[in-house]
Amino acid sequence: MAEYERIKRLGAGNFGEVWLVFDQALAVQRAVKYVPPSSISDPTNFYNEPQTLMALHHDNIVEVKDAGKTPDGTLYIAMEYLPKGSVESIFNGVPIPMSIAFKILEDISWAVEYAHQNGYIHRDIKPGNILITRERKAKLSDFGLGVCPSN
Repeated sequence: MAEYERIKRLGAGNFGEVWLVFDQALAVQRAVKYVPPSSISDPTNFYNEPQTLMALHHDNIVEVKDAGKTPDGTLYIAMEYLPKGSVESIFNGVPIPMSIAFKILEDISWAVEYAHQNGYIHRDIKPGNILITRERKAKLSDFGLGVCPSN
């Protein structure tokens, strides 16, 4: 397992928490989703998300860097860290200017088209699962509920 020093909690969902961490080995920051094994009925299914993200290399899909299990059994997925955060956290319920909304929709449409062309369906597109890069590019994250019907 990689050595990740937790810096701050970025958020939480139904299954676990996402933390900003410092990757000691590579000297970079990452976003790591930690999921206690009690939140997963079949831990082998947990690896579907990082495997999906590893299979989908696209400019508008968040990159996964590592996945595994901590010594206490907690499952994790380490992803690229996008410090601007999600559309949900950036706009916090405030209406999004039309020009920005169109750019976000365009970027996410490219991601969805690419995923569909590769046999994947996301099933949970929402503002909290759309992250924004420093360059203001939107990236789709959290394929935890996604499916690949061809499998």
